[in-house]
Amino acid sequence: ESLLRDSAAQLQVSADWMLDQQVLIWQTEDSGWWCAARDPLAPSLGELLRAVLGGRPLRMCLARTQDLERTLEALARIHSSLRVGGGDDVAHLRELAEEAPVVELVNNMLAQAVEQRASDLHFEPEENQFTVRFRIDGVLYPRLSLPRERYNAVSSRLKLIVGQWIS
Repeated sequence: ESLLRDSAAQLQVSADWMLDQQVLIWQTEDSGWWCAARDPLAPSLGELLRAVLGGRPLRMCLARTQDLERTLEALARIHSSLRVGGGDDVAHLRELAEEAPVVELVNNMLAQAVEQRASDLHFEPEENQFTVRFRIDGVLYPRLSLPRERYNAVSSRLKLIVGQWIS
């Protein structure tokens, strides 16, 4: 657990970010950086990890879905237990909204919406996830599903962009 926390801190990514991306990144003393993922050969994952690692060498490995989810959820629980304050704390929401992965996610989502000529975006929170839908030519299309835990960060980021109070 401390190995994962130290690795995440060194990369300046959060446990929540790894949960969002469904990847587990860690560093070993002798082997360098490792990444476990459901689909380690996905081209978009490779691009994302190159950006996060800043060119550091990386070894990829395939992870079973249930093992990856169990490990990431445990890491997220540890991460949230270390936080000071609740999820409604304005400073905490601002901090979440300004994390580089959240900024990148929201910027990419907005760019995709513009590119696809969406007239509006819908964020639909559900029990375990939230879905982002784009309205294109009057029809809502699902575009992205994220873990429910990321809803506050994404909605806070959007509120900051448009100048709304984030509490």
